[in-house]
Amino acid sequence: MNILLVPTMLVLANESPNNKCELIYKNFSQDDSNVYYRGHKLYSADPKNFKVIGESQYSLDSNSVYYEIFRIVGADPLTFELLDPNDDRYAKDATRVYLAGKVIEGANPKYFKHIQGSFYKDDRYVFYVGEQLEDSDAESFFVLGSGFGQDTNNLYQIFHGMHGGISIQKINLQNQGITSVKDLIYLEYGYFKYLGEYYYLDYDLLIHLKLPNIQTKYIAGNYFRDDSTIYYHERKSGNNKYIFTIMDADIDTFQRVEMDGVSLFKDSQGCYKGDGRVNCDTVTEHKASLSVSNRQASGQQYLANCDNKFLWYQNQFYFLFDSKISLDDKHVYYDGKVLKGADPLTFEYIGANHSHRTYHEYFRDKNNVYLNDKVIKSIDVETFVLLSDLRVRDRYQILLRSTLEKLIEN
Repeated sequence: MNILLVPTMLVLANESPNNKCELIYKNFSQDDSNVYYRGHKLYSADPKNFKVIGESQYSLDSNSVYYEIFRIVGADPLTFELLDPNDDRYAKDATRVYLAGKVIEGANPKYFKHIQGSFYKDDRYVFYVGEQLEDSDAESFFVLGSGFGQDTNNLYQIFHGMHGGISIQKINLQNQGITSVKDLIYLEYGYFKYLGEYYYLDYDLLIHLKLPNIQTKYIAGNYFRDDSTIYYHERKSGNNKYIFTIMDADIDTFQRVEMDGVSLFKDSQGCYKGDGRVNCDTVTEHKASLSVSNRQASGQQYLANCDNKFLWYQNQFYFLFDSKISLDDKHVYYDGKVLKGADPLTFEYIGANHSHRTYHEYFRDKNNVYLNDKVIKSIDVETFVLLSDLRVRDRYQILLRSTLEKLIEN
């Protein structure tokens, strides 16, 4: 299969004498008959009164509200508005709160507001990325630091999964022997100080940290010190005896510093990672190379797209695929063979992704979504969209491609 990489500086538009494709805003385009999101048709959208809400991925017409290509069932276009000026994924109408087009269950739109980071609350509960914190108390809750929060009764820790999922661990402070909540002080990296003693959080337990001597104090990160020695605490689940002396560290100059945007620990002799010394230049050079790559990937250009032939990918290129699909007025063909049951009048290209040098093409008609020449079962045809090389989504679910392939009809 031949692939043409089209640089983002090239402006592409699909035009015909009577049906010109025009860019509305960023990923949204329209012609005389339809509205499109990244080339995917918004099937029920009315182009005559369609508009994008602010600078977000939300849009609406007189009858419906949309997020990307998804129509939000039950959303009220008359009262719909963005909720947080710093995160346009959050929105509300008269009765519900939404995050990226999905309803945040149990949230009260009248009182829902931002606290800090990804923490939000209404008049009763606290939420993190749309998930309600179990038994949380909105009135007493406060954010401790990145991924940590606390209210009168509980401590909450947020875990982020590899594929974007989160889990929220609730730790009941009374069960941990913390009877005076106001005296529990969060330091960082899961370390706490309570009534002069140090603790670290081991998933759902506050572990009392046994230090080498009573003069030992917390510095930052995993590092402690007394009057003569720097200690590194290697945190291992269920074990609090791993205290290592950092040999040859200079007690007077050891500190955390920022070097070229990198937070690290160093003294007059060099830099440290864990309980050993490392080359400072190696750490900062690695960070610098990542920064350059990120800058190169950030120059997204937006193209008018009304025909599903272009796929936005990793902020850098549009892929134009020479597809194996062809059709006439009676049949759709894949690699020269009839695609049984496919409707040529409604058949369209969705996009493509790749893994291990194999390219996967996605299509749909009025009845089905197809992966190459196979029907994907149990998928909502109207809202199916590619999220990445590894994930797809419809109105009801987000699936890894490995899971999706199990839904293919043989």
